This record gives sequence, structure tokens and C-alpha cells, in this order.
Amino acid sequence: MDLLNISTVNQQWSLLANDDENWYYKCCHITGLELRKQSTFKNWKNTYFNFVQAIKTFNSQENLDIIQIISDHTDTHEEDSLRIAKFLLHCSHISSESKSKFLSTNTRVLFSFVSLISPHFSGLSLPEALRQFSLQIELTSLTSNALYEAIELFAEHFIHVCNPDLPHDMIYPLAYSLLLLDIDLKSFQIKKKMSKREFIRNSRGIRSISMENYVLGEEYLGTLYDFVLLRGLKSVPIESGNEIMKFQAIMSNVKGETKLIVVPQQN
Repeated sequence: MDLLNISTVNQQWSLLANDDENWYYKCCHITGLELRKQSTFKNWKNTYFNFVQAIKTFNSQENLDIIQIISDHTDTHEEDSLRIAKFLLHCSHISSESKSKFLSTNTRVLFSFVSLISPHFSGLSLPEALRQFSLQIELTSLTSNALYEAIELFAEHFIHVCNPDLPHDMIYPLAYSLLLLDIDLKSFQIKKKMSKREFIRNSRGIRSISMENYVLGEEYLGTLYDFVLLRGLKSVPIESGNEIMKFQAIMSNVKGETKLIVVPQQN
């Protein structure tokens, strides 16, 4: 390549490097969002590097600078909780652990986050939808209270989107049973795995308040067990004994409750 061509290429790269439109699209790409353009704003290059640094500190230190930057550059007609939820859902650079820790302390954002992913439940069975849900939220990184809220939100949205044949107040405890089964089957910490017979026996103890005589069928429960055994609900097996104990304690509380979540049957 002669010197003239090298000079031309350098000029082109220089123009590209200072093209504000190009940096705008880079900002959209790194955040996974369609950012708000402002006619008076001409510094997307610096904003891009601010995004990069803020995402790094959010992942390592749970610093919330990124939240303010997102709020400053997204549609002001949407609630902050929805804008932040969209960012957490679509930005591939946010770690799943940091995402879950943030959702644990921000109920409104958690609600918006579940609302965004729930349309993907359409046409799915309970374990399929729960798998989609648990792949988006690292449930074992949630606090106990946030875990209660997350599974309750999952149950409500699954019922709304899929209108399952099961009594609706069974979805909540059944989802917990499936999550516990997934931990039991996948964790190296648990040596004696739950058998299909044991899962069926335990799950048949789940009762409906709205339909007192309804009992979960053995064949249906067997298909749930097979799904979790063959496909699993989580992308990463749980290795921590503390995580197992947390889920077991929560599940014991759910089974011991006299009143479970009740969602009116849809016509």
C-alpha cells in the first residue's frame, strides 16, 4: 500500500472515530437499548466510555452510576423501573449475579423485569416457562424475600399468559417443588437423589384452596420429573450447600402456609 492510500485510510478511520452517529449506535449496542437522541447532545463518544466504565463498576462493586446514565439517555415517558429493567434484560455485559443482587433490593424493577420476560411464556408448559424464567434471573443470588416475590410474580404472569388447566393456586408451590428438584438432581452436594416416586409422593401433598378435591395426577407429576431430570431448569448447577439450605427452608415455609397465593380462575 502506497503512502497516499495509507493517508486516505487514516483519514477515513479518523472520521469514523469522531462520527457521533457511529458512537450513538455503539452506545445502543453495549446497553441493548434504543437510547434517546437529543438534538443538542453531541458527545456520544464520551458517553460510550462512561457506559463501559459504569458497567464494569456495577459488576464489581454494585455501583449505581450506570442506573443514572441509563435514566439520562432513555425515554422519559417510561417509568424508571421499566427503563432499568429493559437495560438489565438486554445488556449482555451485566453479570447474572450483579443483576440478581440489584433485583433483590428493587421490587419495582423486579416487577417490571418479570413483566418483560413473561410474554415468552406463551405456549409453554409450567417447567418450560420456569426454565426460561430461571435462565433470566439467577434465583440463588436473590435474598429470601426477593425469591418469594420472584416466584410469586412468575406464578401470576404464567397464569395470565398461559391460563393453565391446573388450579391456579397450585402453580406457586409447584414451581418451588420443581426448583428444589432441579437443585436435588444437579448438585454434587446431594449424594442421595430424589427418585421419581419420592417427587410424586411429596408433590401430591400440594393442595388447592379454590378446588379442594383436586389432586395432582401421578402421570403429570412424572412428566414434570422427567423434564427436570433430562433438561433441567438452570443453566449452571448449584454447588453451594448454603444455597441448597436456603431453598429447602423457603420450601418448608411454603408447604407450611395455610394460605397460598390465590389467583381467580379465568373464564
